[in-house]
Order: sequence, then C-alpha cells, then structure tokens
Amino acid sequence: MTNNQLEKDFLKYNGKSMPAGIFLALLFGPVGLFYTSTVLAIVMIVAFVSTIPTGFGPVAVWAICLLMQIGNVSEHNKKTRINMEMKGFYSKTGL
Repeated sequence: MTNNQLEKDFLKYNGKSMPAGIFLALLFGPVGLFYTSTVLAIVMIVAFVSTIPTGFGPVAVWAICLLMQIGNVSEHNKKTRINMEMKGFYSKTGL
C-alpha cells in the first residue's frame, strides 16, 4: 500500500474533512463548530447572540468561527495521525 493510499485511508476512517468543516462554518457559523468542538460551539453561540446588538459583532464572530474550524479540524487530524503512528497503524514512511 502506497503512502498516498495510507493517507487517504487515514482521513477516510479517522480524520475530519477540511472541506466539510469549512462548509459547515460558512453556512452555519457558530453552530457549525459542533462538527469539531461542542464547548467552542456553545461559547461562540453565546458570543454571537451577545454581539447581535452591536451590528458588526456577529460578522466578526462568524469569521472567527471559520478560522477556529480550520484550526480545530487540522488539530484533530494531527492528533489522530500521531495516535495512529503510536499504535503502529500509520506511518509517514509507509512502512
């Protein structure tokens, strides 16, 4: 099995999809964060609701949610990859 195939299998079975995460954050904003982090989603929903009277606040919160989602998906995939390497299921060398 090639290294590229291992990477695809890893993401298919254990990782979170970056395009799906971005899509959810763009479409649903703070609610889309539930894809990666329940606690952050709740915190950002509270922040979103509390900034509604300011006008620009919800737009800023929405943008922050998108950035947080990208970081969360990346961090989740990194931790999962390290976990799998430690268990011997995945290696960067493909051996």
